[in-house]
Amino acid sequence: MSVNKNKQAVIVQLKKDRRAGARWCAFKNMARIRTEEIKCFHSYIQAAKFCETENKKSNGVYKICVITDLLNRLQSYPVKGKRRIPTEIAKAMLCKKYPPLSFPLYMEHQPCVPADRYFPVVWYRVVNPLADIPLWRVLLSGNRNTVVFGSKDYCSVLDYFMKRCSEVDMADSREELKLQARIHDASFDRYLELYRFYYHTRRGCYMLGKKIEGTKPFLLPVTYFAKYNQRLKRLEFFDECLKKIVSGKIIGEMNVQYYDTGCY
Repeated sequence: MSVNKNKQAVIVQLKKDRRAGARWCAFKNMARIRTEEIKCFHSYIQAAKFCETENKKSNGVYKICVITDLLNRLQSYPVKGKRRIPTEIAKAMLCKKYPPLSFPLYMEHQPCVPADRYFPVVWYRVVNPLADIPLWRVLLSGNRNTVVFGSKDYCSVLDYFMKRCSEVDMADSREELKLQARIHDASFDRYLELYRFYYHTRRGCYMLGKKIEGTKPFLLPVTYFAKYNQRLKRLEFFDECLKKIVSGKIIGEMNVQYYDTGCY
């Protein structure tokens, strides 16, 4: 049995995009996969934004897969007298070996993960505000975000934030304030939001808060993609562009709900 002509065209296109630097692809249906429906991207975040937009207006639901993993699926077909059985690792075993590790909720029904493919994981990083947060700030959201107050001292920033919230002019106002913390060793200038106050004369007033105290250590979930290195007998972690990264390193937030569990 060989790969049909349609899938062969898809394989050719994926290899071309891979050589051009793409690492991820979005597609609708594995059984009826077509070249005109495949979209390739350099990063997972780009692919997720595409899926979020298209899935709102499309009957078919786009899913995301690593190009190399999809190529392996397309090129793996049954051979007479043989059956390919992929090597798997129990998730419980991985969590025991890597205590800060967990899996996205939508993967909880999967008892195992592949040993030869990428899969999403969540690493719970301990953040100590005194050592890891060099700056707190209050941001006024709008057409142009404006920092209205900033300090190394959490208490003074919190006091300013609460005072500003209580002084909103209720007559004719639309204001959104955010209390944020800058993470010291993030791979980019990332601000973690702690509280948000929103007021609009027509939509009411509310405050959103996270259960994080600015003076006590807390757990920050960081999403990576992982792959088991069979030679070294350990997991390796990757960012949204599939560049290898040290576990615990803070990277951009990723919504992995679009990741295709059919890869398993």
